[in-house]
Amino acid sequence: TPCTHTYFVCIAKMSLYIKNPSRNYSFRRFREYINKKQEDFKMVLEQKEMDVIKELQTQEKSCVEKYRRYKEQACDMELKNLFGKIEKLEQKHYDTLGKVLEGEVPECNCNDDDGKNYEPPVTYTQADNSEDKKTDCFLVTDCIGTEKMVSSEYNSKVFRFANAALRKLMADIQIEEQNHAEMLYKYKTANGMA
Repeated sequence: TPCTHTYFVCIAKMSLYIKNPSRNYSFRRFREYINKKQEDFKMVLEQKEMDVIKELQTQEKSCVEKYRRYKEQACDMELKNLFGKIEKLEQKHYDTLGKVLEGEVPECNCNDDDGKNYEPPVTYTQADNSEDKKTDCFLVTDCIGTEKMVSSEYNSKVFRFANAALRKLMADIQIEEQNHAEMLYKYKTANGMA
């Protein structure tokens, strides 16, 4: 596009100014021009896209709060640690969506190994019928349902965005949400709760 071409020409000219210190004043003016142009490259969201991002951000904030509370309520230390890990990942999603609202599309290197590589230790046996196990079973089952719902939200909203990089970001977050559910399900299965 012409705008992109202009940007690269500006960068090339800037390198010439750096090499020639006698153009120092011009370089400062040119740098100010480049900084202004970079602001022009920020993504501009339509109102409907902003509404979707805000809605997803509300979901993520809810997840952060749920995992924080459930981490405190869980009886098994492994489950507490798992809830703490997922809480941090959900906070990262929330922060990422905040950057999108500011016009930036952060890189999201989708982590699809967490679910596959998670192998929880066994705390509860199949025959265990303790209150601790019942409490932890309730918490983990509720979180699996939440992760399914949030993943579905990303899946249904991904094509509401015109920007391809933003669609990729949404798809990557959806995969990470599925990984959270997989880790929770593996915990539940390993501990005789399924």
